Amino acid sequence: MPWFNSNCVAAKQRVKRAYKELRRKGYPSDLRSIFVKARKDYRAIVKETKSKYIESIKTELREVKNSPAFWKTVARLRKKAPKIENSITGEQWEDHFRKLMGHKRTPEDIPFHDCRHPTLDARITLQECLQARKKLRNGKSPGLDGI
Repeated sequence: MPWFNSNCVAAKQRVKRAYKELRRKGYPSDLRSIFVKARKDYRAIVKETKSKYIESIKTELREVKNSPAFWKTVARLRKKAPKIENSITGEQWEDHFRKLMGHKRTPEDIPFHDCRHPTLDARITLQECLQARKKLRNGKSPGLDGI
């Protein structure tokens, strides 16, 4: 969370300290009110900090001049997928699937079927290229193949 700054951390620590003190003293009403106020302040700080961060990104999006800068800014809003640690070795995976699937197959075991198709494997004509080009939208970048 890039918006979670030192103010948020400090407020969270105040809430934790107030809660520990509240539990330690047996939940007296005066300490409970201190804890409730600290928690309320923490939530307000988090809400304000997050809204300022999102507002700054919105401002950047309004002022962006090119496509790469736009997408870089949008990427900041996206949540990142958590990284998953894989503690299973390659040999363990292989053993598991060998038990699951049976014996290890060799290229001779795998049947080959002809995958050619007369229509799909025919040569592309100039007329087909020109027709496809007419359907393309302006201002779009080419794919990985440069077409």
